[in-house]
Amino acid sequence: MNYQQIYPTAPLRKYVRYFWILEDDSLDFSQKTFKIMSDGLPGLIFQESKKAFQQKYQGRLFF
Repeated sequence: MNYQQIYPTAPLRKYVRYFWILEDDSLDFSQKTFKIMSDGLPGLIFQESKKAFQQKYQGRLFF
């Protein structure tokens, strides 16, 4: 796994502390779990996989 913090350009620094990226370039496609700590600030998560946030519950899919 590769973790990076990227600091924003000057106009964004008032609103964004940093961007962080967690990448896995390995050929191991098993499910991975990681925990993030709450820091009291809002955040956004982007994941490339189309099924990233799907959960199956009693035969139905939830997003």
